[in-house]
Amino acid sequence: GLIAICAFVAPQTDVRSRCRDAIGAARFITVHLAAPLAACRAGRTADGRPPSAVYADAEAGRTTHVPGIDCVYEPPIDADLVLQSHELSAAECAAKIVALLRERGIIG
Repeated sequence: GLIAICAFVAPQTDVRSRCRDAIGAARFITVHLAAPLAACRAGRTADGRPPSAVYADAEAGRTTHVPGIDCVYEPPIDADLVLQSHELSAAECAAKIVALLRERGIIG
C-alpha cells in the first residue's frame, strides 16, 4: 500500500533500464520532465519556483556531470508520461501524475 515517487537524474537509456529492472517493470513508471535545455539554463518555471543553480554552476565550472552540458543526455523514448515542466506548474505536473496513477488503477 505504499507508493514512492522518486526523482532521479538518469540521462542515459541504460541507467533508466537498470532502474526499471531493479524495481520491476510492472511497478515502475517513467515520467519525463521535458523542459528544453534553454529553459533549464534560464531557470524558468511556470509558477515562479526558484530556479536551480546547477546549470549556471556547470557553465562556470563549479560542478560537472550535468546532462546536456558536459555529459550525454538521451531523452526517454518510452516514457509513460511526458510533462512540459517549463510550461506547467508543479501542481499541474503532480495532478497529471495522480491522473496516470488513477488511470492505471494504482490509486482509487
